Amino acid sequence: MSLVLLSLAVSDLTKFFCHLPTYIWGVFFLYWLYSLFNVVQSLAVRRFVGTNGDFSKKMVISESVKILRLTTLLIIALIIYSSALGNSATLKYSVLGVIGLAIALGFVPSFHNVVGGLFLAFNSQFKIDDFIRVGDAEGFVHRVSLRYTTVVSLEGTTLYVPNSFFLYKPMINFSQRPKRDVDLHVRVSRATPVETLRQALRRLESMLQSLHVGLTSHEENQSDLRHGEKWERFFFVAMEELYTIRVYSYTEELDARKYAMLKSEVWLAVTEIMEELGIRVLSNDDPDHPFAESPHFFKRSSSNTSSHADDSSVGDPFTSEIGAVVGAQPSSNGIKGPRTQL
Repeated sequence: MSLVLLSLAVSDLTKFFCHLPTYIWGVFFLYWLYSLFNVVQSLAVRRFVGTNGDFSKKMVISESVKILRLTTLLIIALIIYSSALGNSATLKYSVLGVIGLAIALGFVPSFHNVVGGLFLAFNSQFKIDDFIRVGDAEGFVHRVSLRYTTVVSLEGTTLYVPNSFFLYKPMINFSQRPKRDVDLHVRVSRATPVETLRQALRRLESMLQSLHVGLTSHEENQSDLRHGEKWERFFFVAMEELYTIRVYSYTEELDARKYAMLKSEVWLAVTEIMEELGIRVLSNDDPDHPFAESPHFFKRSSSNTSSHADDSSVGDPFTSEIGAVVGAQPSSNGIKGPRTQL
């Protein structure tokens, strides 16, 4: 019995020693490939990151090269092992299995995140400490890895954003903008007199010039292409929509916290002016808001007809002025309306 076991062991060792040169050559070849990928990693980091570049981008490139190195070494090892056995079917099925696994990974979301990480590494869309918004995530970029990007929100919460978001969702980098808009829309009551609205526009414009030097002391980089003029100190206060005052300017303050504080100061100044002039400010969900629904469907029923009469008793300044200009006459149902002459 012992002689049989000994003969089996000798026969297996004989097969091993027969393929020993192939194994030795394979080991040295794999080691050479490993060293080659290390050189490729160093060159890629030096080319796309530099000596004092972004650490997160360096980590993304390093992890990508490691994944590629592991996949290549695995395929080469399977080829060497199959060729040593001399079984072409094993070689064929091994290679097909690895290729099928790689194709299957293409449908896995984690693989999409890896592709997104490579996209961020080779496309400088943002850098560390930039303030960005992608999807519902908004905050400062803290770290970029191969699969996800760490973003710190204004509240100090750490958000882990999958890198695939940067492939399929729009991304805004506020830190790359030369300025940020300060655009406020103030909706007021319909009972506000026209003269009071004019006073509000004048006082709001004066407020923009005196509240913060960064709001109106800048020069606009854009030009009016229609007239060939360059805008200087571009800002305005206007009523583009009925009973909606628009206060527009911009600031070169890109820090998110300072920008929020500046916008808060403007809102408080607007509210103070409205209180001094006795103007009622309406919110979007205010039931008395005249634009809570489409004007074409506003107050159509018989009960709403009485509401029209109540509104006319309040005295809509714009309706009264239009009626004074074009004239007013009673209609067939007894309700007064504007009259035009053609």
